Amino acid sequence: MGDRAARAEMEARRERAIVRQPPNPGEYVGARSFSPLLVLNQKLNLRADFAYQSSQTLYPTGFYQDAAGVWHDATTGLVYSAADVAGTNAANTGKAHILVNASGTLTLLEDKLDVTVWGKNLTNLGDYVNALAIPQLGFVRSVLREPRTYGVTATVRF
Repeated sequence: MGDRAARAEMEARRERAIVRQPPNPGEYVGARSFSPLLVLNQKLNLRADFAYQSSQTLYPTGFYQDAAGVWHDATTGLVYSAADVAGTNAANTGKAHILVNASGTLTLLEDKLDVTVWGKNLTNLGDYVNALAIPQLGFVRSVLREPRTYGVTATVRF
């Protein structure tokens, strides 16, 4: 097949492809800081924040069905079963989730010492945050969200 015919076949595949592009994701972010409370004559600041992310495609995939109803990869033309196409699309979709973080800071020693107790990813989400796929090389790289973490931070002012 000549270059011109190969390009025409690739263009035809692209026109028939069903490409899953990331939708406009629904993102809602909020934070709440409370006015300092007095606890044993010391200031206590509390803060909580959240981020909502709707489900979204982690990376675009493309498949098309030929006239006989056979599924093909839009890039390589390889044949896939309907179950493989459905499984790829399902695995490639990040689920909707809410990420929650919180902290509390106690100010001591006439504003010279802050002790903060904090927690990140309090709902302990274990999902993927992004992915990179290069199907021609059979390569997929996914990154997991950091697990729930807690900590204490101290700040001293001189």
